[in-house]
This record gives sequence, structure tokens and C-alpha cells, in this order.
Amino acid sequence: MDAQKNAGYGQASYGQPGYGQPQTVVINQTTAVPVNDCLVCSILNLIFCNILFGAIAVAFSCMARDAYDRGDIVAGNSHAKIAKIMNIIGPVLTAIVIIIVVVYVVVIVGAAASVYG
Repeated sequence: MDAQKNAGYGQASYGQPGYGQPQTVVINQTTAVPVNDCLVCSILNLIFCNILFGAIAVAFSCMARDAYDRGDIVAGNSHAKIAKIMNIIGPVLTAIVIIIVVVYVVVIVGAAASVYG
């Protein structure tokens, strides 16, 4: 009885598996596809195109990334979609405003040149 109690280098054996016995280890790894939050596009939109729509896009990109980190994929996709829309509206609106200003200046300068020329 004393031999069973002190089996294995003076340690008591309490039903743990001994040395050399095979054990099964199960590792569950989930690989989720990260959300395309368009953060780089949002920052470029903020700096170069339209500060209003760029700031909104950056905010929604950050919310999409936070939602993805929490594991809320649906909210992450929703916020990423809004950020993508803002990243499209910003440059398009900026281009339209630039075209309108250029056309207006050309018309005014052309009219002034014909009147005073």
C-alpha cells in the first residue's frame, strides 16, 4: 500500500495519467474573414477630398473595426458599408463642386473679357 501511495518519485498518485500515456488535445480555432473597413480610404478622403464626409467615413470605419473586434460581424459589415458609401460620396461631391467652380470662373472671365475687351 505504501508503494502505491509513493509511486513515481515520491509523489502520490491520484488517478492522473502517468508518463507515456497518450492524451488527446482538441484545439478549436475559428478563422473569421476581417471586415474591409476602408480606414485608409477614409483617412485619404478626409485629408485630400472632403473633410465632412471624410470625418464621417473615419468614424464609421473605426466603429466597424471595433464591432469586428467585439465579434459582432453584422454591425461591422453595416458600419463598413456606410464608411464605403461616404468614401464614394466625398470625392464625387468634391469633383462636382470643382467642375462647377471651374465652369463658373471660365464663364465669368469669358464674359468679362468680351465686355471689357
